[in-house]
Amino acid sequence: MPELLNLRVERRGLLSLFLAAMLLWLLNHPLLGVAIHDARVYAILALHWLNPQAYARDPFFMFGSQDSLSLFSPLYGPLIEHFGLTVAAVIVLLTGAVLWCAAAIWLARGLMPRSWLASMAVLVLATLSLNYSPNGQTFVLNEAFATARSLAFPLGGLALAACVQGRLRWSALFALLALLLHPLIGVWPLLLLLLWPLSWPQRWALLSLGIFLLVGAMVSEIGPFARFDAEWEAILRSGTHDVFAASPELMRWYGHGLQLMALLVAALHTNGSAARLYLLAALLSATGLVISMGASYVWPSQILIQAQPWRSMWLAAYLMPVALCHVLLVMIEALLTRPRSLPWLLLAVLAIVFMLRDVLLYVLLLWWLGAWLLRLSTPLRSLFDQSWQQLRVMFTLRWLPFLSLGLVSVALLGLWAELTLLEGSVPLAFEWAPPQLVGLLVHGGYGVGFALIAYLIYRYGHRHLTVAALLLMLLLAIPHWDMRSESERKWEASVGFGVQGKLSRLIKPGEVVLSDGRVPLFAWYGLRTANYTSPTQAIGMVFSREKTFELLRRTQHVNATAALENRLSDRLSSSLDAPVGGSIFDVALPRRQGVSALCKDDELDWLVLRVTPTELPSDLLPYAKYLPAESGVPPLWIFSCADVRRFSS
Repeated sequence: MPELLNLRVERRGLLSLFLAAMLLWLLNHPLLGVAIHDARVYAILALHWLNPQAYARDPFFMFGSQDSLSLFSPLYGPLIEHFGLTVAAVIVLLTGAVLWCAAAIWLARGLMPRSWLASMAVLVLATLSLNYSPNGQTFVLNEAFATARSLAFPLGGLALAACVQGRLRWSALFALLALLLHPLIGVWPLLLLLLWPLSWPQRWALLSLGIFLLVGAMVSEIGPFARFDAEWEAILRSGTHDVFAASPELMRWYGHGLQLMALLVAALHTNGSAARLYLLAALLSATGLVISMGASYVWPSQILIQAQPWRSMWLAAYLMPVALCHVLLVMIEALLTRPRSLPWLLLAVLAIVFMLRDVLLYVLLLWWLGAWLLRLSTPLRSLFDQSWQQLRVMFTLRWLPFLSLGLVSVALLGLWAELTLLEGSVPLAFEWAPPQLVGLLVHGGYGVGFALIAYLIYRYGHRHLTVAALLLMLLLAIPHWDMRSESERKWEASVGFGVQGKLSRLIKPGEVVLSDGRVPLFAWYGLRTANYTSPTQAIGMVFSREKTFELLRRTQHVNATAALENRLSDRLSSSLDAPVGGSIFDVALPRRQGVSALCKDDELDWLVLRVTPTELPSDLLPYAKYLPAESGVPPLWIFSCADVRRFSS
């Protein structure tokens, strides 16, 4: 009976931790809709899975797509068909959030059982979106929009947690599911699982053999290991962000170094499964990053650039918060057995590190080097012991507590000033709360807030009142999770199941459309048909040379027709599709004489413009159809390019 009671108490504590993690996740990852970033890509992949013929002439699919390697669309497509775009995205996003928080709890408690610092690591993972891109441009963990990564990352986290727990069959299952949903993400926990039962000599031998075979295939240019041709490579380097690793001086060295050093320091101060996990994750992360750098700088082999091995860094980014909390736990446990002065020394050191957190990487590096050298050298260890004894005498002075409290006071003053900045990073507005409180409790306050919330949950999470309070706060947060503007909600509602009315009866699925406004989302989502050209369709061009140059041909054709009217400065209005700094795939639509020239391309069936009659060429007015506003669609002028071609001829 006491065992059953203790089990129930522990389960309530876990439930409290899960509810707190989900609450922080919701407050820091608002619903952004389906019209941003890669949410557009995965939505159109699912729509294409539902109706391949409708998008067969879209350059995004004319030469194949990366969707053939993933099972995400067969899951996402039926959700879109039955619930519409927005609700389907919400289902994917919330499912991923639940799995993410569950994986964080299982992993952190497996590494640090029954510790409040394990709870702190969970809250950090639930809140922050850590960058793992080589150039810091595009990809982060914990994204706030629906993609295959929304499910692949937490499944990979579950694979790591099961591996630590010794449940290798479950680990293999989770890793395989992650692989099937997103091969570039799921392959890394699968490789870690492959290396897990081996000895270190066997691991080094296997990795060395793999790298040797890889280099041999690259040099011999066997099949997909051939280099990119110069023209295609030049377009990819200028038109993509994180496909190639940036030049050494522009690489995100500090972020990668901090993630890897956190794992190495944690591995040095832990043992068993924890040390093995940290070391293997650091090894695989660094290996993938180095391979990407070699492929970017020395030999741009097609298959390596397409596989993007730098994505291995997601392991290091994911485990870094857990590793740092684990190291802090080891330090605290060690100091509890030391003289009373040493905890004060730790407090002083933590205050200094907080005030100089920009040098945390170098602190970890020196720490790891020192500890590693001491393990190897007996004379150094003896010298360190003697010096440590002298420091112990020095720091037993009565003024040490006052020094520590002084440093902590200075650090807290700086924290108070910076909490306002953290409040600005919280998407949801808390007008009734002081900004410092929001920065502390909602965004973690540089770790202080996470530690406070984690301690309260560790101390009181087993109580029914705590569970009820957290559940109530979670329910109150859900209605405020949707951060889309009113216009964004109306637009997504109008295209959620496809546009209905005269326009959908006029333009049939499978026909190719070019429109102004939201490009290519108006054609993709609203008309459920192919789009002619846009920068968004260039996403994934690294997988197909034919796609790259067909898109470039179409873009140049559109811009050439616009140049006839001297309107090259008239860029498309949607900022969602044009990356910062512009793109070689940006297009400027014609309005007058350029219409006839544009329709000369047989691949274009319809031109849709939001213009006034005075902007249209008078000789083409008989061939233009005017559709008044309906069902959320603004007034439009529609040109049938087949009619225009007949008129022009």
